[in-house]
Amino acid sequence: MHKIVFAFLASLTLGGLEAKAYFLLGYGTSLSPNGLQATIQNQIGKDNIKGDIQSASYKGAIDNINDFYVGSQLDLDKWHIFNLRALVNFSFANNGYFQNATNRKHTDGAKTYTPARAPVVNSDGSTTFTPESFAQVPLTPDSLPKNMFLVNYGINVDAGVNLPISYLLNTFLADKIPKLPPLLIGVFGGLGFEFSSLSVGTYDPGIYNNTSVNSSDSIYLAGGGVVVRFGGSLRLGENLRVDLGVKMPFADIAGERYYQFPLGESDTFKQQILTQKFLVNQYPFWQMSINALF
Repeated sequence: MHKIVFAFLASLTLGGLEAKAYFLLGYGTSLSPNGLQATIQNQIGKDNIKGDIQSASYKGAIDNINDFYVGSQLDLDKWHIFNLRALVNFSFANNGYFQNATNRKHTDGAKTYTPARAPVVNSDGSTTFTPESFAQVPLTPDSLPKNMFLVNYGINVDAGVNLPISYLLNTFLADKIPKLPPLLIGVFGGLGFEFSSLSVGTYDPGIYNNTSVNSSDSIYLAGGGVVVRFGGSLRLGENLRVDLGVKMPFADIAGERYYQFPLGESDTFKQQILTQKFLVNQYPFWQMSINALF
């Protein structure tokens, strides 16, 4: 065995370092849900007066992420053992959810606040004043809408090392088996930067006891961060590469919205959401991609 390894290493030094560049097109899909963790905080009040604060955490996920790649691959030797890649990717998915609210908190900042004293005329003609308080607001909902739309834009670079199975077999078993086309298995790893946006249409903002739904309402979150990718690869022939690996996005997707008291509301003591903050963290997930090399 050591003779085979020695012969192979020796062959690398005898003209094997011949670089070749390829244009790459690829398509990938997630094999496991992209786990999400959302933290929401609602600042509630009336006429910019600080009132209650709602907050909660939600676990969720988004499935069936479609990923498209374009870029270049550089093989550093004629056996395709060592390679470098530079990729630009675009991905999207619209099958996500948040549910199972935890860590719910609700501060009663407006519970004892009496912004006005309503006059009441009694039967004897006297007038008394009854304090009016802000209406109480319930906890955040158990789950959030399931109509999320995720979009990612990114750039990635990685390096790979492959075992040229067909070359070894063709070299050392040439008299026993027919000549095989290129077949390699290997590993790869790399870094990138990805910008992510997450939008939720027909979102219930929790105004008025979490019951109102405005079909034109939506919330938009965005953020960017480092992405780590690593896994294994299979090279079939010179022009087809299949990757199976893990993607670890570190981008925090965040957003904030401001609301105003709806016109025509008769109960002036109902609280409204003044500001609403979202922070979404992503978790690693498995993905597979098929790449054509030209």
